[in-house]
Amino acid sequence: MQPINVLNNLSGKKRITHSYFFHCSPNDLFFALHNPIHLQNWLAERVDYNAVKKVYTFSWHGFQDTAKLIYLDERRLKMRLEWTGKEHQSGETLTFSVMDPDDDGAVELIIEDYCDANEEKDFRQMWDENLHNLARML
Repeated sequence: MQPINVLNNLSGKKRITHSYFFHCSPNDLFFALHNPIHLQNWLAERVDYNAVKKVYTFSWHGFQDTAKLIYLDERRLKMRLEWTGKEHQSGETLTFSVMDPDDDGAVELIIEDYCDANEEKDFRQMWDENLHNLARML
């Protein structure tokens, strides 16, 4: 697991790109990225999805955050959420892209997300822990 890019984008925020590898089916990995029950197993304590509004509600230790599904392509295995909570700036997104297996059969997950410029180390550690939980689930 290794980060591959950091770009300044939103005021005071950094867009961070992570690359992780899994040994599983690309479709199984993608399903775990957008299915609320699976998300609850590795990303948040509770995840609800309002299909009419296309809004996910994530809950962690009494804190809630919301994100609107703005792009989903199940054929290309890519999705993008736009964070809508009060602490987020307009245009702050979370993107998951699943890439076809490489020569050794590893499926690559590319995550693009935003964090406060001074919290990059903690943010990367949080993603590493979450993706470790996802790997155990798969």
